[in-house]
Amino acid sequence: MLPEIPIAAVATTPARRAPGTGLKDERLAALNDFATSLSSLQTEDDILWELTRRCITTLGFEDCVIYLVDETRGVLVQKAAFGPKNPRGREIASPIAIPIGKGIVGSVAATGRTEIVADTRLDPRYLVDDQVRLSEISVPIIAEGKVLGVIDSEHSQAGFFCEDHITILGSIASICANKLARTRTEARLRELNQDLERRIAERTTELVAANERLQSEVTERIRAEKIQRALFEISEAAHAAEDLPRLYERIHQIIGTLMPAQNFYIALLNDESGEVIFPYHRDAIDPPPPPRKGRRGMTEYVLRTGRASLANLREIQRLKDSGEYVQSGHPSAIWLGAPLTVGGRTFGVIAVQDHHDDKAFGEEEKRILSFVAGQTAVTIERKRSEAEIRARTERLRESEERFSKAFRAIPATISLARATDGRLIEVNEAFLRNSDYSRAEVLGRTTSELGIWVDPRRREEFLCRLKSEGFVHGFEATLRTKTGRHEIVLISAELIEIDREPVILALALAITERKRAEEEMLRSLARERELSRMKSAFVSLVSHEFRTPLGVIHSSAEILERYLDRLPSAERDEHLQAIQSHAWRMASLLEEVLVFGRVEAGKLECRPAAFDLAESCRRWTQEMMRATESRCPIQLTIDPLPGTATGDPDLVRHIVTNLLSNAVKYSTAGEPVEFDVGHQQRFATLRIRDRGLGIPEAERPRLFNAFHRASNVRHLPGSGLGLVVIKHCVDLQAGSIHVDSTEGVGTTVTVHLPMFSTLSASPP
Repeated sequence: MLPEIPIAAVATTPARRAPGTGLKDERLAALNDFATSLSSLQTEDDILWELTRRCITTLGFEDCVIYLVDETRGVLVQKAAFGPKNPRGREIASPIAIPIGKGIVGSVAATGRTEIVADTRLDPRYLVDDQVRLSEISVPIIAEGKVLGVIDSEHSQAGFFCEDHITILGSIASICANKLARTRTEARLRELNQDLERRIAERTTELVAANERLQSEVTERIRAEKIQRALFEISEAAHAAEDLPRLYERIHQIIGTLMPAQNFYIALLNDESGEVIFPYHRDAIDPPPPPRKGRRGMTEYVLRTGRASLANLREIQRLKDSGEYVQSGHPSAIWLGAPLTVGGRTFGVIAVQDHHDDKAFGEEEKRILSFVAGQTAVTIERKRSEAEIRARTERLRESEERFSKAFRAIPATISLARATDGRLIEVNEAFLRNSDYSRAEVLGRTTSELGIWVDPRRREEFLCRLKSEGFVHGFEATLRTKTGRHEIVLISAELIEIDREPVILALALAITERKRAEEEMLRSLARERELSRMKSAFVSLVSHEFRTPLGVIHSSAEILERYLDRLPSAERDEHLQAIQSHAWRMASLLEEVLVFGRVEAGKLECRPAAFDLAESCRRWTQEMMRATESRCPIQLTIDPLPGTATGDPDLVRHIVTNLLSNAVKYSTAGEPVEFDVGHQQRFATLRIRDRGLGIPEAERPRLFNAFHRASNVRHLPGSGLGLVVIKHCVDLQAGSIHVDSTEGVGTTVTVHLPMFSTLSASPP
């Protein structure tokens, strides 16, 4: 039943009643038409203009204007019109605002009662808008007892409107009121939801800022604790280290906990000779430099200035241009040195350098090294003093007694050789046991004649240092035994006098096993770092790539749960499609990760079997078209093949689907992707070409690195695992892959797989 509309008929002549059947048919047609069209409308403007377009034109009125109440201003505002007030589109000619209570329209808005004026000439409330008309009907739009607006129509014929018009417009007004109330409620809900999201975002920003501050404080505290611990350990090293070389090595280890220190050295200044010596030097490229004097390297620059220096290639060039620096060794990408100063006297330098990464050190590392250098200087000076005292004491003892005891007690290799010609005059049992020589074979011969030194240049360097310094400590070398076995040793030697003749006393410690252990440790550390990097990359991948599809799935599911019965069929299908699409995306990503995990674990195997390559390629192409919703057409061309292919169909599927997915993903929608299948003798040829973004030239060497993605595609979803999986699948089948790409033009990937029986020497 239609709602009852309060009516107040005001007329100078009785309102006429139209013939019943025709007007009722019009009423039903207008109501049905309006109710049907209203369900898909979302805004007030759409509702009101639809009312005038469908309903008023059906009723055959000359004129109609719909007003809405503006509560803030206390007026009625024209929102939609039909007739002369609507010259085109959704335009209202010369719109006016009527105060509530003024005129016929304002009275209806104030009372909430419908009015018919049979003759406007007799009603003083009548207001002329665009032109004078003789009859008028005004129907209030009421929702929950509140007037939202008025439907007003005028006619040039007096007494035109009747009670059936009241019934029709009343029903239309009721339907319109319900839809407007619901639309406004939904709009308010959207505003509340947006406000809630805004507040959540603001709170999230506050939490992120607080977390960053906390992390900064924690980082600073950790840095201070590391420095404090390093200072304590350096101080303790002075007591624990048996000699200066071990102290230097321990200092190297401690500094390595604070910054990259693979390339590290300690330089000391000899006040008497003015020479700079390098008692401890570890470098991946340059050998330990000999003592030097009068040079102008970075070490001497710090010694002269007494200040720490951080110099990259640009700063080094500036020092060169100013005459402060002269290049000696291999140029470093960055060099950092700090002075060793005690009591205002600078006597040495500790330095780290990196030959490749000019960002390895910064001002923070400069401050740390300067701070640590103070404690290091005190420790080295004290240890040097202790060593000097011990050396003087030792030199007072009788050399013969010392040598005899050493020869009997020490299990390390010891030898005595004349300094004048290098011929051996005595060796201990450990020397004979470790070298596989007999005493008769050794005595009276030089190490060069015996071929003990694997690298003769190291022997010359050893003798040169011994001659210039009088001693050598911790000199690493590789020696050869009589049977050809190689041993890595640390040699310490000193020039002494026996019977007033200079003699070389040398002691060698085998460190082969230790070196192997160190190399294994470095390999293990490298593997651990790579695993850590891959773990971090995987966590980043999951958090980034899963967040968006999960958010879309959750949002669509929530909308379907709450508004399923109110959503149009097309919108429900759209949300369901979104859920399916993003679920497929997550499943594809998980498959890539699982396959990559099998690759890394060595569990991905090749299981050859006979299969129809052409039919499989057609099926995989169709699957990819469906999965990508035909975003790009895939043009499949298959040349005649020599027969049934033999290979692992699962591995080939990984290759084809990953390459097709990449080609579609990185291409503009609508651009075709070409997929050619052919053969060259026994090799199947799979060639996929796109006209997409292409790969920057500088990034092509890292194409097959796990989790690496080119810089120009990081705005698109992806894991960085596809090409890694493809490469392993190709390698497992003894095939080859070639990538030809130009940034901004496109990419062509060609894969050759041995899958046919026709003989051929090698893949093209």
